Amino acid sequence: KVRFVANDNKKGDSSPDYFIKTGQCDLGVAWHAESEGDTPRKYIKVLLDDPSFATPVNAALFEHDGNADLVWSRQKHERKSN
Repeated sequence: KVRFVANDNKKGDSSPDYFIKTGQCDLGVAWHAESEGDTPRKYIKVLLDDPSFATPVNAALFEHDGNADLVWSRQKHERKSN
C-alpha cells in the first residue's frame, strides 16, 4: 500500500504538503495545486522518485467520483541516429 502522510512540520510555502510512503520506504512528495484556466480544478502535484527509476516521475492526482486518478506522461527523449 502507498500512503500520503501529511507534512505537519512545513518549513515554508515550497515545502511538500505530503510525504509519499510504502512500508518504511519514502517514494516521493506531493503538494496541493490548482489548474489554470477558466474552470480551475484542484489536484495534488506528485513527485515520485526511487533509485530504480531512470528519472523522477512528475504526476497529478485528481479526485473523480470518490476515487483518485493518477495522471502522468513519459518524457519524450530525442533518439540519436547512428
